[in-house]
Amino acid sequence: MHFTVKTITFFAAMIATTHAAPANSTVTRSVKGWARFCDDANCSVNCGISVNVENPGCLIERGRGSVLYNGPYLGGIALLASPGEGCGCQSSCVPHFWAISGDNTCFNLEDNPGSSYRFIHGGCPANNCE
Repeated sequence: MHFTVKTITFFAAMIATTHAAPANSTVTRSVKGWARFCDDANCSVNCGISVNVENPGCLIERGRGSVLYNGPYLGGIALLASPGEGCGCQSSCVPHFWAISGDNTCFNLEDNPGSSYRFIHGGCPANNCE
């Protein structure tokens, strides 16, 4: 197969465009998945907006019963629960949250209740709420 310089240049430009980050973006990692907290245990009632599991920010989700996960099986994400609304301490943790979740998988929070949650990379640190 024979390609001209013009054709090769065109394909190179297309590849660069499809892989380029937005101009104002500082994101360097790809998204591993998205999660939505829901009120019931079956991920069907009053589900919130999707959040990126790569974002370690505190999510105030008091009274939620489940998390709906959308994304591939990729490694290194844990879900931490805190009884307070500011993620000030850790009362429980779901290690390898990604391993028990898959695309469109519902995870019941019955054993990991909290008022706030956050996703972190790596395993679970020790619980530290008194």
